Amino acid sequence: MNTTLMLHFARQRLQSPQRLMLFFLAFAPPIVMAGIAGSLAPVQAGAAMFALIFTAGAIGQDMSSGVLQLLFARPVARTTYVLSRWFTGGLIGAVLGIAQTLLAVMAIMGRGGATDPSAILRLVLENAISGFGTAAVMVMLSSMVNGLGDVALWAAGLLTAQMLGLAAGAKQWQWLDRAASEMRAFLQPDLSLGWMFGNGDLSWAALLRFFAAIAVGLAVAVTLMQRKELSYAAD
Repeated sequence: MNTTLMLHFARQRLQSPQRLMLFFLAFAPPIVMAGIAGSLAPVQAGAAMFALIFTAGAIGQDMSSGVLQLLFARPVARTTYVLSRWFTGGLIGAVLGIAQTLLAVMAIMGRGGATDPSAILRLVLENAISGFGTAAVMVMLSSMVNGLGDVALWAAGLLTAQMLGLAAGAKQWQWLDRAASEMRAFLQPDLSLGWMFGNGDLSWAALLRFFAAIAVGLAVAVTLMQRKELSYAAD
């Protein structure tokens, strides 16, 4: 990974008015809801949402604007570029998700509610890793299309998984229901850490599924970028 690329990408994302507006809408209301309900449930998926907001178009927008041609004219490895985009998007999502969780805890305590320290720690850790999972998926999708087409691909994938799940339920096809579940798990990678706090046993299948989503997402993105032909000639 490249520190300069990471800092530039973070600055670019955090200076986008549209992204900041979406961030505010996804950040503040769940904190208020958590304080009213006295539960951390409204902020459970915060990091994944923030990673999606700030990682969307990570590569596709560079392709549309012609930035890639200028960037790769310099001694920048394409693998480094992809990994820097992924890590920065995941880190932003993780940090903002953790901040939202802690503010939700303060909101609950401010209204006289009580929170379990182990539950807070578990949610903080789950938020941190889910941000990196979502960022890997979005980087992969962004390497396939220009602009913000990755968001459309992501939404279409979830819709397809939902339709397949409904069809599986109607036809009682377990194999199709399993395929729909795996598709949703890939597009929305998360990992329950309850086993670390004495709540159930470690699921090796879930662990493998989560890290496989990250590995496959990054591998596909790197492969597509390595094969992408860029024109450096002036139009």
